[in-house]
Amino acid sequence: MSLGFGTPPATPPNAYPTQLLGSMAGTGQFSQQEREYYEQLYAHVDPQGMGSVDGVTGANFLLSCGLQQDSLHRIWELADSAGQGFLSKEQFFTALRLVAWVQSGREPRPDLVHAEPPMLPDFPNLQRNPAMVSPLGSRAPSLTGNSPSIGGDPIIGAHEDQIQRAAGSARRASSPARTFTEDRWAPSQREKRKYASLFKRTDWDNDGFVQGGEALDLLRRSQLDNALLEVAWEHADANHDGKLSYHEFVCLVHLVTCVTRGAQMPTLQQGLPSQLLNSLANLEPLEVLAAEREASRSRSRSR
Repeated sequence: MSLGFGTPPATPPNAYPTQLLGSMAGTGQFSQQEREYYEQLYAHVDPQGMGSVDGVTGANFLLSCGLQQDSLHRIWELADSAGQGFLSKEQFFTALRLVAWVQSGREPRPDLVHAEPPMLPDFPNLQRNPAMVSPLGSRAPSLTGNSPSIGGDPIIGAHEDQIQRAAGSARRASSPARTFTEDRWAPSQREKRKYASLFKRTDWDNDGFVQGGEALDLLRRSQLDNALLEVAWEHADANHDGKLSYHEFVCLVHLVTCVTRGAQMPTLQQGLPSQLLNSLANLEPLEVLAAEREASRSRSRSR
């Protein structure tokens, strides 16, 4: 059944050394956090409890997530694997899981059907509470009856005026103490010196490259989800050789640093932010920055 989503893109190879961080594949079941939210979304598309979502309703709902039509076409194909033209409840949950994966920067693939994504899917028109899209392990969505709520206003199934009031409450409640600004995608001189020193320490065999195993402990310290780290690695390891040059290492570490400070990980489709690209293109030599770092630390110790 054609849903007007277009032709799915080719899936690029996955070059991230996921075996180092453990398999991301799950059992095919949905976590409690996923299921609670997916149940709410399902009630939105099947209010009569018919047990399935027809093609038109399902397609229109998925379009509201803001993804490209070719990705949505592939998501529908993976969820409706039998080509029935409609989705059962579990198949709809699968489609929602795949939406979350694509929003986190991955291409829709069959193996992701069985893996829990790093965040819940975002449907902007529903004005979902930002707490629901935090990395796995954070608190589950707050519930009021059968609907998530912000300030007491139900989101799913609410009237338009309620949605607008809830959206305003969400924006006020989610204002961070320090907002990440685009200029911070360019590492500061101090950060570049730190990254140079870190590269020299991490490249323990002194071959001029950081291997996946050498970077593992460093990545784990960030406490970011494996899926986000995979996207960061794929951004940084531009030639997909499984190891990082000095420039690639700076790219990886700064991406991870920015995300821990509140930035959204850019998807592979979006590419790296221009500020980071420009900084990498003009990056000073490793030895120069490392020497500046050591000189700065020596001055601090002598005071």
